[in-house]
Amino acid sequence: MARNLPADATALLREAVSALPSIAQPLLAAMAVCAPEGFRLSLAAEIAGLDETTSLNALQEIHSRSLAEELDRDDRRYRVHALVREATGTTDVLRKKQAELVHREFEEWENNWHQREKDMADWQVAFTWALEQPGAEAWKIACCLARNAHLLTHRLGRLPESYEICQRMTREADGRGDKSESGEWYGRQGLILRAWGRFEETLALHKKQEAICQELGDKDGLRFCYGSQALSLFYLGQLKAAMELYKKEEAICEELGNKIGLASSYGNQALVLQSLGRPEEAMVLHKKQEKICQELGHKNCLQHCYGNQASILLSWSRLEEVMALLKKKESICLELGHKGSLANCYWSWGLTARAQGDFQTAREKLEQALALYTELGMPQEIKAVQVALYKTNSYAQPN
Repeated sequence: MARNLPADATALLREAVSALPSIAQPLLAAMAVCAPEGFRLSLAAEIAGLDETTSLNALQEIHSRSLAEELDRDDRRYRVHALVREATGTTDVLRKKQAELVHREFEEWENNWHQREKDMADWQVAFTWALEQPGAEAWKIACCLARNAHLLTHRLGRLPESYEICQRMTREADGRGDKSESGEWYGRQGLILRAWGRFEETLALHKKQEAICQELGDKDGLRFCYGSQALSLFYLGQLKAAMELYKKEEAICEELGNKIGLASSYGNQALVLQSLGRPEEAMVLHKKQEKICQELGHKNCLQHCYGNQASILLSWSRLEEVMALLKKKESICLELGHKGSLANCYWSWGLTARAQGDFQTAREKLEQALALYTELGMPQEIKAVQVALYKTNSYAQPN
C-alpha cells in the first residue's frame, strides 16, 4: 500500500466505512457527531440508539479496522480522526440528538460533576450547534447548556472558561434582543470579575442587570442583582450601603418564598455585622442560615455557613469548635469540587492551627490555600495568604 498510495484518501476511507457490518455503521455515524477531542462510547451509543452489548460489538468492528482510536479503556473514551469523520458524513438529525442528550445530562451536572467535567468537549459541540440553529427551541437549549456549564466551570475554578461562556452569551442575547438573558449574563460576568478583584467593573455590570430587571419586573433577577452588588460594596468597605441592599434582597426572598436565597442573604448580612464588630448578632443569622440549608439539603450554602461560623469562633478562640466546622466544610468542598471555598477553608485552617501552636500544619494548609488561589487567579486572596505565611514562619522561629 505504501508503494501505491491512493490518490483520494477520503474515497478509500468511504470504502472502509461502507464495508463495515450494518451493526457498526450507525455507531460510527454517531461517533462522527461527537467531540473531535474524544467522547464517551455510552454517549455515541445513545445517539445511535444502541444498547451496551450491541455498541460494544459494533465498536469491535470499528476499532479492528482502525476507524476509531481508543483514548481510555477504563472510561471507554474514543476519538475519530477528522478524515474518518468526513468520510462517514453527518446528518442534522444526529447533530440535534447529540445536542439534546448533552443538554439533558448537563441539567443534572451536580449529581455527576466529575463526568460532566470530562464531557466539556461534547458540551462545546452541542452548544455551538444550538447557537447556529434558528428558532426559540434551539435558543432555549443553548441558554440551558450555557447556564449549567458556567455553574460547573465556575465551581471547579475554571474562571477564564466560565467568563468566556458569559461573554459569548451576553453577545448572543444582546444580538437577539433577549433582555432577560442579557441581564442574567451581565450578572454572571460580574460574579467572576468580583472574584478577580475588579469591583468597579462588577458594579457597572450589575447596574446594567438591575435596570433590565426593573424594566422587565423580574423580581428574582433583582434579588440576585442586589445581593451581588452588596457583596462588591462589602469588599469595597461600604458596609452600610451593602446592608441596605441585603435587606432589599431579604424582602424579595420572603415575598417570593425563596428559602435558599433567604439563607444566602442571612449569611451575607452576618458578614457585614461581623465586620461592624457585632459577632453575636452575626452568629444568630448564621444559625438561621444553617437551619434552612439543612432543611433543604443544600450542601453548597451549608459549607459557606460552616466557614463563616468558624471565622467568628476563631475570633472567640474556640479553636476545637473551629476545627470541627472546617473539617465539615472541607468534606463538602471536596465532594462538590468547589476549589474557591476549599481554598478559604485551608486559609482558615492554617490560621487556626497557628493559633494552636501547630506551625507545621499551619504552613501546610496555608500553602494549599495559596496554590488554589494562584490557580484561580485571585490576587487579593493571594496577597493575604502570603502575609499569613510570612507571619506563620516568623512565629515558628525559635527565640
